[in-house]
Amino acid sequence: MPAQPHHKKICIALLGVLCTCLLQAQESIQQQALSASVRVADKLIRDTRFRLDAVPQKEELGMQVIDFRDMITTKDRKAFAVRRFTVVADSLVGFGISHEGQAIVSVNGSPVYTSTNSSFTAPKEYAYNRFHFQKTFRVLLKKGTNEISIRYVSTGKQAVVFLRAQNAAGDADNTVKFEKQWQLLGAFAKNDAVTDPGKAHYLFFKGKYYTWQSPPQRMIPQLQVDSTLTYFRDPYLDWNYSNGNTVWSAMMLDGATTDPKYRSYVKAYTGFMMDHLDYFRAQYDSLFVWRGSFHRFFRMSMLDDAGSAVLPYLDLYAISPDEAIKKKILDPVADYILHKQVRLSDGTYCRPEPVEYTVWCDDLFMSVPFLLRWAEITNNVSLYDEAVKQFNGFRKYLLDPQTGLFHHGWFSHTQQRSPVRWGRANGWIAWATMELLERLPASHRAYTGILEAFRSQMNTLRQYQESNGMWHQVLDKPASFEETSCTAMFTMAMAKGVRKGWINNSFREAALKGWKAVQSKIDADGTVHDICRGTEIGYDDNFYFTRQRFNQDPRGLGSVIAAGIEVSQLK
Repeated sequence: MPAQPHHKKICIALLGVLCTCLLQAQESIQQQALSASVRVADKLIRDTRFRLDAVPQKEELGMQVIDFRDMITTKDRKAFAVRRFTVVADSLVGFGISHEGQAIVSVNGSPVYTSTNSSFTAPKEYAYNRFHFQKTFRVLLKKGTNEISIRYVSTGKQAVVFLRAQNAAGDADNTVKFEKQWQLLGAFAKNDAVTDPGKAHYLFFKGKYYTWQSPPQRMIPQLQVDSTLTYFRDPYLDWNYSNGNTVWSAMMLDGATTDPKYRSYVKAYTGFMMDHLDYFRAQYDSLFVWRGSFHRFFRMSMLDDAGSAVLPYLDLYAISPDEAIKKKILDPVADYILHKQVRLSDGTYCRPEPVEYTVWCDDLFMSVPFLLRWAEITNNVSLYDEAVKQFNGFRKYLLDPQTGLFHHGWFSHTQQRSPVRWGRANGWIAWATMELLERLPASHRAYTGILEAFRSQMNTLRQYQESNGMWHQVLDKPASFEETSCTAMFTMAMAKGVRKGWINNSFREAALKGWKAVQSKIDADGTVHDICRGTEIGYDDNFYFTRQRFNQDPRGLGSVIAAGIEVSQLK
């Protein structure tokens, strides 16, 4: 009996040591998490190049830009253009065409299109690589080499003809392959008796020699990527949703650390675009550089071009209001999202791809964080209701009641969901829901329902987490690869949910396990591995199973940085 108090003291002491060790281990994980986020953000900063390099302008997206502006500057002037192309088989090919003035298009000497347009409208990219044209026509082409020629008469305004071979879906028809360059001849008076210059190498007319000439080769300033960098598919400085998300997440380190360099980086990032915005707008509008730097801002035809890309500008503006940023960046984005973005009849945001009126999981994140911040900046409380409407709409169309997971997309034309529950798509839903819980007034009538939806999603996701902490590319398909960006998103959601009291403490283990898995994908220099590339909606599992994974892809860097910050703040 006398020995029992002694044993009890030993047990209490051992329990105390164990608790201390566990606490120290957790503190170590938290410290490592913040350190890892810093490494990833610091590599991002090192790899961002604040410079422009001049490169030769090249044809893009199969678009033929027949530019007569250097030879035609007044009304009623005439010029010619000719080029060869090949087709792989006899086929009926569709073309889109835009111009003002008169254009007569011939193929192999036979007219196939004639029209006179009084005004000019440049082709408008309405979805990735798809354009609206003023008019279309079709022509039966023979296998092998063909020749296309254009006779053009100007109105004196915009002496440019746009032509593109494209299929019924609006994508470029890659069976038509143009050779070399367009050759131009002119200019002549409208009524001059030059109707078909034929195949002569030169033309003598009214005492003057005319020769065919190539269009001018312009050197175009563009953002460039060093080939030595880990990720070189797109400059980190460019305007797109993934860069916006990444830089916005890096700015979170401004509050998580005492280092001023993260806010300084965001200021440099936003300032560079502001400094060059007017030039690149002119480049897009006047030189028709469809894939030049910042082109997505000028295209502005989908939420990918708007809501996430603008996040660092919004958060910087909230800290330090700048009316120039508001006028040139924030107001145009707000106008697009609120008034121009395509919707279903019930107001839910959708896209024109892969088919018209498709709802994507991704777009909940591409809209809700913006709407919430814009509500605060403009004091427009109705935008809280808009954000909630989008949340409810996306759940209505995309949530699978059988699994509790979200399908990547919903198709209006079939009234069916796409078949696959993609990891990052579910991550975008989780991140947008976190934003709602954090910024929507708790008194809002929808708040409780959103909180319950978040808890339900976290409970569901925990069931699909692997023992090593990772989640799969296709969440309910263990044969698919383990993917970093969705793992980071779910880790962040659970860590933040525990910290904010949205979910109970039992999720702490899943969050810490998820972070260990994410951290195993981060090298000492900050390189992040196994991030799935940009992904359109696929129609079967194999499409997602075989998607490429890139190191340091910005589509996952932001979630990794944000996840590390959240784990570091767990108490």
